Amino acid sequence: MTDPVLSQFQLSKYQESQAGPSQAESSSTAKLQTEKSQTKPTLSSIEIKKPTLQIITPEQIRPHPKAGERKSTIRRKKKSLILTDTPVKENIEEEARLREEKAQKKTKRTNKKKEAVKRRILEDSSSDDDSVIYEESSDSLEEFDAYDDSPQAVTKGDFVIVKVYGQNKLNFRHYVGEIIHAVNDGFEVTFLKRHKETKYFFKNNENGFVVKADIVCKLPMPAKSNSARYANMVSFQVDLNEFDFTVY
Repeated sequence: MTDPVLSQFQLSKYQESQAGPSQAESSSTAKLQTEKSQTKPTLSSIEIKKPTLQIITPEQIRPHPKAGERKSTIRRKKKSLILTDTPVKENIEEEARLREEKAQKKTKRTNKKKEAVKRRILEDSSSDDDSVIYEESSDSLEEFDAYDDSPQAVTKGDFVIVKVYGQNKLNFRHYVGEIIHAVNDGFEVTFLKRHKETKYFFKNNENGFVVKADIVCKLPMPAKSNSARYANMVSFQVDLNEFDFTVY
């Protein structure tokens, strides 16, 4: 025969096992889960900070240039004048006279400089370089060997300066020519050309006819250069700067 108290106890245990965990156990389990959820971070709880971009403008790198201070020009006060008044007219005439005197003094100084004679001495040497010496003298003039300006007595082999006219027969250039022979009222000549701005001339094997009226003057016999630079060239020991030669 079973004990009624034991049967009661066993029945209560059986009911508890069938009913599941008690309310106290379920509440403690829920509390633990809440604490775990609070301690572990979730994706929604993490705050991601976005980096801030600072934009730099060109003005910050190189600012606009600043204008400097403006210079103020002080203008002189002018008065309206009546040009026909005697004092005003006299002042204008005096100013014009002073300007004219100043211009005349300047012209005189320029003329004095032009009167200074430049004498060119060219020394030939066996080297390629020629030394050029300029001497100026305003008081005394040293004459070169004068050329003969009466071309009537020219013969074969003489050197002369002739005029060679252009197509319009108005303008002309000076050339040095060597007389080959006489032809009627003129001469057949071999032309010489001037080498750059030097005193040297060279033959170009170009012949031509010139009338006696176009012969300007007769030159002295030329001298040959010993310099290698001016080989096969000749020079005349006279001042030919007054003639308008074509240079080559």
